[in-house]
Amino acid sequence: MAERGRKQKATTPNTPTDPNPNPNPNINTNTEPNPKPNSNTHTKLTANTGINNNTNTQKNIKPNTNANAKKKRSAHTAESNTPWYYIIPLLFVVAVIPLIVYLKAVPLQGEAFLAWNGQKVNADFFSYYKGIWLEVAAVSALVLILVKGWLDGFRAWRWTYYYIPIVAYALTAILSAVYSRYPEIAYPGFPDRYEGLWVLLAYMAVLVAAMTMVQSERQLSLMLGGVLAGAAVIGIIGVFQYLGYDLWKSTWARWLILPAQYLQQAGNISFQFGAHTIYASLYHTDYVGSYAAMLFPLTLTLFILEKKKKLRLVYGLFTVLMAFTWLGSNSRAGMFGGGLALLLLLVMLRRYIIRYWKYFALGVGVLVVLIVGLDILSHGYLGKRMHSLAADAGSLVSRQTVQAPDLPLKDVQLDGAKAKVVLRDATLNMTLQNGQIFFADAAGKSLSVQSDPAKGEIKILDPRYAKFQLKMEMLEKKQAIIIQDDPIKLYFGVAQDHFAFLDYKGEEIPLSRPPAWGFKGRERLGSSRGYIWSRALPLVRDTLWVGHGPDTFTAYFPQYDIYGKMYAYDGDMWQLVDKPHNFYLQTAINTGGLSLLALLLLFSLYLIDSMRTYARGMFDSKAARVGVGILAGMTGYWGAAFFNDSVVSVAPVFWVLLGLGIAANRMARLAALSKG
Repeated sequence: MAERGRKQKATTPNTPTDPNPNPNPNINTNTEPNPKPNSNTHTKLTANTGINNNTNTQKNIKPNTNANAKKKRSAHTAESNTPWYYIIPLLFVVAVIPLIVYLKAVPLQGEAFLAWNGQKVNADFFSYYKGIWLEVAAVSALVLILVKGWLDGFRAWRWTYYYIPIVAYALTAILSAVYSRYPEIAYPGFPDRYEGLWVLLAYMAVLVAAMTMVQSERQLSLMLGGVLAGAAVIGIIGVFQYLGYDLWKSTWARWLILPAQYLQQAGNISFQFGAHTIYASLYHTDYVGSYAAMLFPLTLTLFILEKKKKLRLVYGLFTVLMAFTWLGSNSRAGMFGGGLALLLLLVMLRRYIIRYWKYFALGVGVLVVLIVGLDILSHGYLGKRMHSLAADAGSLVSRQTVQAPDLPLKDVQLDGAKAKVVLRDATLNMTLQNGQIFFADAAGKSLSVQSDPAKGEIKILDPRYAKFQLKMEMLEKKQAIIIQDDPIKLYFGVAQDHFAFLDYKGEEIPLSRPPAWGFKGRERLGSSRGYIWSRALPLVRDTLWVGHGPDTFTAYFPQYDIYGKMYAYDGDMWQLVDKPHNFYLQTAINTGGLSLLALLLLFSLYLIDSMRTYARGMFDSKAARVGVGILAGMTGYWGAAFFNDSVVSVAPVFWVLLGLGIAANRMARLAALSKG
């Protein structure tokens, strides 16, 4: 259920390098020749224009179409003069940040501690430093944008409608943080995630930087190299993890990811995932699924469209590696997103698929071999995951009601100095008198007990309660009695004259059941996503305008819902729900409905722009090939986002790629225009 990578929040990049960087960054790299004037289309100016029509002074003028084309090419030439080193921060984001794994012990206080799992220190490997370095890269990118604008006199800057949703999202995120009840969480982010306000603003900064600073196909190729370089490292780590050789579990790697003061504890560190799955450096298998749902369609597109055989071979190898990562993560969210991207490619590249059907058939064959091979290696686990995805999809569209199981915990009641616990097989009554607790059965008959004050243990002598384990102990300076009958574990605060119901951290919580919208009987859908969504959707009523604050979802989710959790999590009534497992729902709750509308508008503008740019199915330019590949990658991420959250391990790559997609669309149109 946890997600972190998945869950883990920090920043993340991916990328490869351009083997032939431009040695003259200040020289125009636009190589398209200026079209020769066509004398047949020139028109002589006559005397009534107010200009001397003497043949020696007669001037030729191009029709508006050619004039506009020349003007646009001139603008493109000016833009292409951006030196390559201006995009170094973006290269760092996509190639390095996703690979950062380093321990940060974060002391938890205040609301962050109260909303966390009871631990006073969060030992984070995958998110904290990713977030910090993303913020550094974002500030660096903004500084370079301002420097270039100042040097150019801001002549190359142009207004674009993309800025409207970008600014709107940034403002709503800021407002949600300013008015949040939990500023200790809203600004730095929640433990294990660290996707607070500063990280959200950094996303917008790198998006704008990618849109504006990448202005030529050479720069686009360099950025693509960075993306593929990071993807290659993640893929290689993933392959070894799948085969049972986890880099992070090796002795020498501990020296890379542990500060000096923790090296002596290297042997005590363990990562939860074993063989036959991939979490790479992205924290969780689900987040690898989101990452690969972007990169696999992108590399597949480049493989299909590339004309140079050697480069096509390189893209083919990357495609196989990303397909392995995509499937090996076992992420059903990733499978869904990647599947949507493949459907888009079937439509967008249909002419090329027919023309180069041998390459397409080869790709399908390799994918089938990977599916069969990984299923054999995992002893059928991959097949089970695919089957469960189809089963969940069928359950989601089916109207059949699922019968909820008979839960062992039936009811808990409090009435001042009286408490009542109703289980499937027994009922226990407790009465508080003069600081002492007396026990009785369902009929009110007194129960004899034997206590051990030194250990705080209480044993009910009646055989009907033989499985009950009772213990008195202090919870955060509160006297409490703990009643346990696996899987049930209940905490009651004991005051002088009344009981209180507590969570495992000693905080008083209500016994009421929270409101729920939909998914009744389908709470276990998608690894209990049905339960999370049903309890999270009612929260949106309070965040239609401004959200509760970035990364504050955990603090507002009804964690006290012990009955719902017991069903959804197979008896784990104290499972911490720290994310909604849905990027769009996450946005609506954390930063508000307006911010979600802003993002949907941004995505829609890009989608419409891309469809118009590539509607004719012409991919002759490098920008067009990369642009349609990024479109496929965005589709994969958007699809996976229905079941995964935004996390700092993957989201930075997504936002940079989105900016590159916008830039590629612009370059593709200019390239098409220059060819008539």
